[in-house]
Amino acid sequence: MRFFAGAILAAHFAPIDVTRVLVGGLAWWCATVVVYVVNGISDVTEDRLNNSQRPVARGELSIPDAIHACWGLALAAVILAAFVGRGMLPLLLVFLALGYLYSAPPFALKRRTMGASFVAALGGLVTYAAGYTVTGGTAGAPLLLFALAMSGWMGLVGIQAKDLSDAVGDAAAGRQTIAVRWTEAQVRATLATTALAVGGGFLYLADHLAPAMHAESIAVFVGALALAAVVLSRISTGNRTRRRTPYRVFMATQYAAHLALVGTVFAV
Repeated sequence: MRFFAGAILAAHFAPIDVTRVLVGGLAWWCATVVVYVVNGISDVTEDRLNNSQRPVARGELSIPDAIHACWGLALAAVILAAFVGRGMLPLLLVFLALGYLYSAPPFALKRRTMGASFVAALGGLVTYAAGYTVTGGTAGAPLLLFALAMSGWMGLVGIQAKDLSDAVGDAAAGRQTIAVRWTEAQVRATLATTALAVGGGFLYLADHLAPAMHAESIAVFVGALALAAVVLSRISTGNRTRRRTPYRVFMATQYAAHLALVGTVFAV
């Protein structure tokens, strides 16, 4: 989603080579699956405590098979990125390295909210950059603002929302996230404030610097309002399914913003 968002925004500044974009998208998909599965392997203990539905946690994919799949997909991603050229391979290698830093020892930046937020935001920026790179275009204000806003939404808001719902398993695994270290009231207030800050900041900057991003910024701001309302109410208290509600609102907002982007691009 983010890769193709970078590509279609950059398409305003250069002709698109559809084959190159599709091959690049496939390479990035392979790399994303590698990062996801590596994280699933490293999180198997806390995922089971949190009743996660990920395949490794559920036992549908054994750890040896998952490791073999990761090596195969990583190799495929590297080959495809090298075929695409235009500087995509270095970005893909950075993305894979970020995935390793996030999940694997001795780094395991996922153990603290700040480290996880840094990796998530930077991974988002690298993904948008990769999508832009395959077009060979020049980055404009709409692409830069959208990439920064949505990477901030992912790194600052998404990580906190995830931590809130995963506190039980994270505590058992020895993580030091804000949901483990702070009171629940503090976590909820911080998440609501952060969401409104990111959404409001995007809306303000879009109005002043990139009016083309008006619909996208409204989608994120409305999502921020919804997330704040949910996280500060009883709707998201109780069992893990209900505590996961803020994260689902976060995800729905991401999808809404990217769908708005597609509408903006094709309406021009």
